[in-house]
Amino acid sequence: EGNMAVVFDSAVAQATEGLAIAGVNVDNKKRLLAIRARAKHSKAIWAKLNGSGGAPAPTPVASPLVNDAGADADAAAALTEMGLNVDYKFKLTPQTQTLGFPNVGNDLNNRLELRTGDSQAGVPSSSCNTDSCDSWVDPVGGGNAVDSTTLKDPVTNAIDPVFRANITECCKKGVQNGQGDLVPLTIISAREMLLIRAEHALASGNTAGFTGFINQVRTLGSQTPYAGTPAAQTMLAYTRFVNLYNQGKRLMDMHRFGIKARKWVSQSEAYAKACFFPIMNTERSTHPDDFVKPLCRP
Repeated sequence: EGNMAVVFDSAVAQATEGLAIAGVNVDNKKRLLAIRARAKHSKAIWAKLNGSGGAPAPTPVASPLVNDAGADADAAAALTEMGLNVDYKFKLTPQTQTLGFPNVGNDLNNRLELRTGDSQAGVPSSSCNTDSCDSWVDPVGGGNAVDSTTLKDPVTNAIDPVFRANITECCKKGVQNGQGDLVPLTIISAREMLLIRAEHALASGNTAGFTGFINQVRTLGSQTPYAGTPAAQTMLAYTRFVNLYNQGKRLMDMHRFGIKARKWVSQSEAYAKACFFPIMNTERSTHPDDFVKPLCRP
């Protein structure tokens, strides 16, 4: 646990080596700058959530916002390469010939080992058929598949179109994702770079800069501009949620901002500490001897 930061350090070092190669092309340059910004930003979050030897910090943390000049500079440089107001995304998409690829879609939409939504604690997925137990989506029939989205944009109080588009891409079976198996994974994007810049501005006390970057993100999603409501940190967390959905960012954000999932059990250690690598309840119940408490290091 104490060596997890090496993951981020290695990513920064390797991206830096790539950028030093003479004649690096524009596509590689923007991807390398963006992945280095992402690594620096993620390392800063990790440092907030973990103490000596990897011991998890109590959550929420006192100062959750990342103020990392290096991440901000790399994000700015990446956005310059991507182009102004360009909704750039670098994705890896599995094909039918490459199903050995990390296949999140299969687990989400066919094996049904994962599900999108936030069903209530104690309510099995098969019983969660309406938004009375899911505030993000309306499930269909058996409760595992998504029928439609219900999450509302806090600025307009209308169904969030960005969240709906992301759910359609990842979690609604259809031709757009090979009937659920071929879900693309967004590795880096212009939206993530703008969110890194927005957070750096907010952490630096630059509220106008924060609002400007958030509204650049909203412009890419054809959304009504943000004008200060809800509060800035709440808006940052929400905008990261809908724009970075299914990109591996949510759990760190939940821990640092103190966001609790409806299924989390308040008596659990993981409720109050920054716990990662969660094991699904199905795995814990079928062979409990392999998963002993405590879930978190003391």
